Amino acid sequence: MKNKFKVLGIIAVVMAVLAFTACGGASAGGGGTPPTETPATFSSTDSDGNTYELTFFTAAKAVHQPQKGSAYELKYNGKATKSGTVTDVKGKDFVLTPTGSAQSVTITIDNGSMITIVGVIIYPNGDVAVEIKTAKPLTPSTSSGVIFQITIPIDYSQLDGYDRDDGMAQTDFYWVVTGDGIEHISKWIESPDIRANGKEVTIKLGAPYTALLQPLPLPFGENLTISPNNVKGFWYINEFSTYGGEFTLSYITDNNYNRCHFIYVDKDATIKGTAPVIGDEWLYRDEYGELIPNPNFGKTIYTEKYDVSLKKGWNLMLNPWGDEGDTVTVTASTTLPSGFKYVMEGGFR
Repeated sequence: MKNKFKVLGIIAVVMAVLAFTACGGASAGGGGTPPTETPATFSSTDSDGNTYELTFFTAAKAVHQPQKGSAYELKYNGKATKSGTVTDVKGKDFVLTPTGSAQSVTITIDNGSMITIVGVIIYPNGDVAVEIKTAKPLTPSTSSGVIFQITIPIDYSQLDGYDRDDGMAQTDFYWVVTGDGIEHISKWIESPDIRANGKEVTIKLGAPYTALLQPLPLPFGENLTISPNNVKGFWYINEFSTYGGEFTLSYITDNNYNRCHFIYVDKDATIKGTAPVIGDEWLYRDEYGELIPNPNFGKTIYTEKYDVSLKKGWNLMLNPWGDEGDTVTVTASTTLPSGFKYVMEGGFR
């Protein structure tokens, strides 16, 4: 039986300077019951190249209409600052006050974009990130909108015993599992829209935010040859969830349990060479569901041979599972290979 090492979510990303436009998500959350709030995210840069990414959480129906009492999160040059609430709204000016602080910053929002900023931004430990004494102009860039769309069949074999209607079910999937928990995909990608009905899932993705692009080859392995050597990418996404993970789109699969991940590159590129797949889980569950020591922990289980051609934009990276001692070939495509589908786990809300 094939070993199945489920890869979750998106790996850690390195933040860098960027400028990009406001974008909105479909839902927000943190834990417990699904939230009723709608996040509004605005991102801009100032004349010195500093970046500001502001996310409001508000019950307003329009995602770009934050209000007094709305919670906010603010990143300065990609680094999280102390979050808080909107303590005053004066026309287009929003006064943001970190929790427990007397310092505040005022941001002017007009026509869906941040246009000026003035005040003091502090980090969670109380240190001052920046003090802006005179209002600075901010410049958003243009959003690319949806640049990739694909429709994938659904396999309901994992849903036995759940109440559902294959013909009527309609569920949105805007969440991914990361090392920080379950997070909204609009945190990384412009214009995401992931919806499943009773037969298939349609995935629409904009570009990842520029600051999240990292130089290849990570995470593919240091011994691989990347051409050109200055290509940057964003990876992996292979699962989407409803809030709280009640219903999950697991990795794309065929009968041989080939994995498939979404990867974005900023230019056409190739990846060549071989890389070992090493057991990184100390424990695993046996056929009875009991946790037992993994005899392959820290050992090379099988080898991946990369013969990958990536097109600028989003691609599907195909990684076959291997048995011990196997060599499997990794490829990529911009279209769905024949026989691939999403495995569904959980139940409809």
